[in-house]
Amino acid sequence: MKVIHDLKYVRDGEVVLFKKSPNRFWQCRFKLPNSKWHRCSTKHIHFDYAVKVATEIYDESRFLHKYNLPLQSKKFKHVAELAIREMEKELDMGIGKIVYHTYISSIRTHLIPFFAKKSVDKITQLDLLNFKANQTRKLNRPLKTSTLTNYNSSLNRIFDTAISRGWMSKSQVPPLSNKGVKGERRPAFSVDEWKVIIRQLKTWQNMGQKTITRDMRELLRDYVLILTNTGMRYGTESQNIKWKHINWFMDKDSNRYLMIAVDGKTGRRELIARHNVLVYLKRIQSRFDDLNTMTFDELLEAKLDVYVFRLRNGLQTNNLNQSFEQFLKFVGLLKDKFGDNRTLYSLRHTYATMTLMRGQVGIHDLARQMGTSVVMIEKHYSHLNSAMKAKSFS
Repeated sequence: MKVIHDLKYVRDGEVVLFKKSPNRFWQCRFKLPNSKWHRCSTKHIHFDYAVKVATEIYDESRFLHKYNLPLQSKKFKHVAELAIREMEKELDMGIGKIVYHTYISSIRTHLIPFFAKKSVDKITQLDLLNFKANQTRKLNRPLKTSTLTNYNSSLNRIFDTAISRGWMSKSQVPPLSNKGVKGERRPAFSVDEWKVIIRQLKTWQNMGQKTITRDMRELLRDYVLILTNTGMRYGTESQNIKWKHINWFMDKDSNRYLMIAVDGKTGRRELIARHNVLVYLKRIQSRFDDLNTMTFDELLEAKLDVYVFRLRNGLQTNNLNQSFEQFLKFVGLLKDKFGDNRTLYSLRHTYATMTLMRGQVGIHDLARQMGTSVVMIEKHYSHLNSAMKAKSFS
């Protein structure tokens, strides 16, 4: 048991020095204007040296407090690992965003190796420029805006963690820039490529040797088909959909359309699914005994607080993008004609392209359907101006 003894007072009693046996070093404590006590070791055995160190710490702490600067500093690696643990905890609790997986990967693979030994409150704009140059050398090409945006989001998560614990102030966060190479077009699939995907998804599903593999591919098949027939974003926006978010919408002519409420990057919105989505949702419903006792209409009317995209064991998975990458390699469609890798996000761009090619839906309606801006639609799909007529979303 540690016992406090040899109390000494300096600076008119503002700074207290003491020892805690069996520790031989002098400790100090003092109270700042915010009425909070601060304690630290002087790391000195001799009292005169301890007084000098304690008063210097006290004066520096008062200065930092006056200008709203942190009293403690932490290495970037320590804060980054703490930020990762917090995101992993939120994911385990079911309240974390799917994009956290991307942040965690970015922090571990790129940010920690570069900034590890740097104090988090000492990172400057020059350090960020050096990091950008280092990544450019590694990739042997200019960084894309989307890549820099991901780095910035990951860094902001780390800075927020440091600020919340008093290890840095908001004024110490360096300006973050995402000026990179902008892609003129985003990887998508042509009509012929999409036909190959539709045909091969079922074949690939049945080729799985293990039950868990077949279940993953079974879910991936319907996930891919639904994404491409709704235009919703993969990840948080689609993975968080529950059966209670799906309803029938009836127009003035009594035509029914499936309407899905999503909440993601741009907030909450309701989108209209193409008619064939009904087939895919019924197929998902049929995998679960508790859902299969109802008709589809009864299922929607029940407003169940249950996730739609689940494996047969009832659990969600974060591995659909990796599984889709394996499938694309299997069918030889991983890269587009420009050499860029395609991902689940490419299905959203495929939806936009095919919708614009179909007929009478303009870019304003498409922007609302997809939860994006007209500017973004024009920016990425301007090459379709000659075919900007679409018949319908369904």
